[in-house]
Amino acid sequence: MLFRVVPRGRSHFHLGRPRVNISLGEDVMKLSWVRSLLFLAVGLVLGSVLSRFGRAPGTSNGASNPSAILAVVGDSVITEAEVEAARPADFLRARQQLHDVTDQVLKALIQEKLLGMEAEARGVGPDELLETEVDSRVEEPSDERISAFIQERGLQGSLDRLGPQVAAYLRNQSRQALLEAFIADLESRYPVERRLEPLRISVASEGFPSRGPRNAPVTIVEFSDFQCPYCLVFHNTLRQVEETYGDEVRWVYRQFPLTSIHPRAYDAALASLCADEQGEFWEMHDAMFANQHALERDQLKSTARELGLDGDEFDQ
Repeated sequence: MLFRVVPRGRSHFHLGRPRVNISLGEDVMKLSWVRSLLFLAVGLVLGSVLSRFGRAPGTSNGASNPSAILAVVGDSVITEAEVEAARPADFLRARQQLHDVTDQVLKALIQEKLLGMEAEARGVGPDELLETEVDSRVEEPSDERISAFIQERGLQGSLDRLGPQVAAYLRNQSRQALLEAFIADLESRYPVERRLEPLRISVASEGFPSRGPRNAPVTIVEFSDFQCPYCLVFHNTLRQVEETYGDEVRWVYRQFPLTSIHPRAYDAALASLCADEQGEFWEMHDAMFANQHALERDQLKSTARELGLDGDEFDQ
């Protein structure tokens, strides 16, 4: 099950949290060299990807010039839009990588500037500031905590062998939590305005079953499977959203039956569309999610009649 929340007047996928991480180690905030490393990282990625897309991060998420002619073969031309259409997933992944790296480096640079301002206000160096507020407060994990971690994760090996690695991991986790809390505190005290837009692609929401006002400030486009247990959990969550926000939310349902693992999902999807033809999509939708064990064809026909649908028309 997939869902996306979009602003009024636009239907987009928001592709979520960054999936590409830049790991700079525990010394990432040693400001004497971090700037060079960060700009090198972002320069390499932006240079290669921007040369392909010809646009800056935070601008339009579409092709830089869809009608641009990239090649001429005989009497035929090949446009940028045609190239992207041939392998859309690859181009989307490239844009996602560009966005993720930009977001990661932007976050690190924001942290650098915040630490610099706070260090200047205290009359100390950035390294001394980090030592005082972060490094000196890192907890040294006890043997009991290390043993518990090994047991919780089901790691194979003795405490003597795994202990040093686990201790280093736990120290790093403690330091990261302290650093994030300190940066959050600095953000609350210094003005920070982020302007990097989330990555979006167009997704159609018109012409599909929906409920809620068409001019609602938020549209939720759900791709769902009537036999999927996780979709059922989200269905219940969406009902709570409806109850909480009322007319501020429009809910659009799109079919996404995972037939490889849910053999009755396709028939259930068809049943919902047959019910939709009689103006009863959401009644059938709710009934099938209420009983995911009754999705055989005969059971779906019985459900339709229980809902008062025209049985013969539905069966057809």
